[in-house]
Amino acid sequence: MYASHIKGANAKKVEYDFRSDTVTYPTEGMKAAMISAPVGDDVFRDDPTVIALEEYVAELAGHEAALFVPTGTMSNQICIRVHLTQPPHTIAADYRSHILNYEAGGAAFYSQAQIIPIHPLPGCSYLTAAAIEPHLIVDDDVHYAPTRLIELENTLGGEIMPIDAIKGVRTLAQKYDMKLHLDGARLWNACVVSGHSLKDYCILFDSVSLCFSKGLGAPVGSILVGSAPFVKKARHIRKLFGGGMRQSGVLAAAGSYAIEHHWPKMKLDHENAQYLSAQLSRLGFQVTRKTETNMVWFDEGSTGVGIDEIQVRAAEQGIAMLVAFVWPQSITLRAAVITAQPTAISLRRVSALPARILYLSRPPLVLVNSSTHRFFASIKKTKKQNMPPKKQAAPERVLLGRPSNNLKLGIVGLPNVGKSSFFNALTNSSVPAENFPYCTIDPSESRVAVPDPRFDWLCDFYKPASKVPAWLTVFDIAGLTKGAHEGQGLGNAFLSHIRAVDGIFHLTRAFDDSEIMHVEGEIDPVRDLGIIHEELRLKDEEQLGKIVQSKKGDVARLGGGGTAADKAKKEEFEILSKFYKHVSEDKKDIRQGTWSNKEIEVLNPLQLLTAKPVVYLCNLSERDYCRKKNKWLPKIKAFIDANYPGDILIPYSGILEMKLAAMETQTEKDAYLTELTANHDAPAPVQSALGKIVVTGYQALQLIYFFTAGPDEVRAWTIRKATKAPQAAGVIHTDFERTFIQAEVMKYDDLKELGSEAAVRAGGKYLMKGREYEVGDGDIMYFKAGEARKK
Repeated sequence: MYASHIKGANAKKVEYDFRSDTVTYPTEGMKAAMISAPVGDDVFRDDPTVIALEEYVAELAGHEAALFVPTGTMSNQICIRVHLTQPPHTIAADYRSHILNYEAGGAAFYSQAQIIPIHPLPGCSYLTAAAIEPHLIVDDDVHYAPTRLIELENTLGGEIMPIDAIKGVRTLAQKYDMKLHLDGARLWNACVVSGHSLKDYCILFDSVSLCFSKGLGAPVGSILVGSAPFVKKARHIRKLFGGGMRQSGVLAAAGSYAIEHHWPKMKLDHENAQYLSAQLSRLGFQVTRKTETNMVWFDEGSTGVGIDEIQVRAAEQGIAMLVAFVWPQSITLRAAVITAQPTAISLRRVSALPARILYLSRPPLVLVNSSTHRFFASIKKTKKQNMPPKKQAAPERVLLGRPSNNLKLGIVGLPNVGKSSFFNALTNSSVPAENFPYCTIDPSESRVAVPDPRFDWLCDFYKPASKVPAWLTVFDIAGLTKGAHEGQGLGNAFLSHIRAVDGIFHLTRAFDDSEIMHVEGEIDPVRDLGIIHEELRLKDEEQLGKIVQSKKGDVARLGGGGTAADKAKKEEFEILSKFYKHVSEDKKDIRQGTWSNKEIEVLNPLQLLTAKPVVYLCNLSERDYCRKKNKWLPKIKAFIDANYPGDILIPYSGILEMKLAAMETQTEKDAYLTELTANHDAPAPVQSALGKIVVTGYQALQLIYFFTAGPDEVRAWTIRKATKAPQAAGVIHTDFERTFIQAEVMKYDDLKELGSEAAVRAGGKYLMKGREYEVGDGDIMYFKAGEARKK
């Protein structure tokens, strides 16, 4: 029955199911109570078992009435709908809450309510009035929906919200005449640990939702409590949402039995969880939260393996686990939650768990005597037969292009379209830019800083002695003409320059100037684009044709069968033939194809011209650029969309950029741009396009960067997308990749929002990541590495 949840060919029958405290089975006593329960028609209020449960829970909670419903989601949604009768309105809730992450669609659909996600204050794991109040919408600004309801959850992620904090939120709600609702699905756990009664908590709320299947072991059922008028209205909403339940006393009996017989035993679940938490810590797992109730959280990075492998290894040991992103709205930790089942696991059984959980890490941290479950310290030497079979690693993504973080872009176009002027403005260099073809013969090279407000903010924050941004290397390549693939107009030399770069700024001209001749006579940027594309394609066709022809005879001589090497040669020939057909018969660029990892591995060493990513730049007059109007722009866009969908077109003005580059101060530049905006009645403030061009070119190469940041230096380190943490460390120093231990990661947004590294740590957002971590753009990283071996 667990086949859909347990991954891996070597998964055992589930012996320990830690996915949730809902994966329980009715005890014999509970089933007997359900079978013998007196029933009636609850729609007509004739079911005595349901009535008894509702009155009992209402009394326990200190409220006037209660309503039995099938699920906790329905209970929460009914409460929201009763409280919120007239849109517009918003709900304030914890960013990790169930109603936000799993039920927000219901609140929007049934109650037209938007949920405001709120973070606890730094150093606090629960919401307080001080954390909530700044986010409440209490004025009459028509742009915002006023907050009418505050929702709390207790427990949340296994942690208890103190009753004094709840009282503070209650006072806040009363201050603004707002309703206060509690998702108390696991409030039973909070009562057991805190010593407070159910009434102590519930009387502070206008409505409360309680669950019988989370922690209490009932197969189904939740209940909401509130005032008598509130519950009367809720009964109508229940009918609206899902209809009435008829002889539902059979289900209600399970809830009554759970409260009477299972709730008193809940303390055992907490003891089991605390024992397991201690054993995990002993084995080297990083337990990330205090284990207060029945949930144990640990950082998957501390195991040395990835999330999926943890789940597979657990299945191989007969352990079912819920392993997932915890809260998608603001991910603070990719972790596993282990929830002890009520009455299902005795302390004796739990004591044997570390013997199996040790297999979740790499290398195993201990050896175990299977008969006595005694632990022996043995970190370095683990018997191979004790290890479960290794999971087949998922294939790594292979990116099209040269596998390097030192990639280059070349400026390509016909002669006299403004390539060298653009290069000069881009790099503030002085490349010849004369009015005749081939004024640039050898490619000019320059590095351009990649603008990023994140880098600027980090520099302001740390005030470092050294600042090193990310760089983009740009080449100015001489203009191509028709027949370049045949060697005309120095074509072979210029095409070899294009082959040496990794991406292309394809520049075309869309302005008239009698003093600057066009090599084709008339201005027609769409024609120019076609010329360049065709020259590049024809050169690839020529190159691939020669390769295929040279290998054809060799493959024919191999015949059928053969060695593995022979089969590899045949496979390579088939792939090369596929590329050749793509460019010669289909007349398409290589980058337009969909290629497998194997095909890309064959493709990348060829450095084909049409395999390179392209960013299109359209050189406009200063007037057209300011007005954002030019007769050619729609035609160019249509050409790109029809032939190269997804590629980006950026208009710019070469003459404007040259003027700005010649100005010495930013004040002078700003004044000129303001003047242009006014003189040309521009629809938006005129700005330089160079920053956008550089960033777009950098991204087209599938480059990202991570930061190292501190008082000594803030530096952006360039890597390719999908780079794993050890390889990112190797960019700093090659030894770091070989001796990688762990990466410490902060997200830029978290640091900026919380204001300090200490606050990021306190907020649980300072992450420890292992070898499988894929570095994100803008991550702030610190690496731990071992000592390099001396040669």
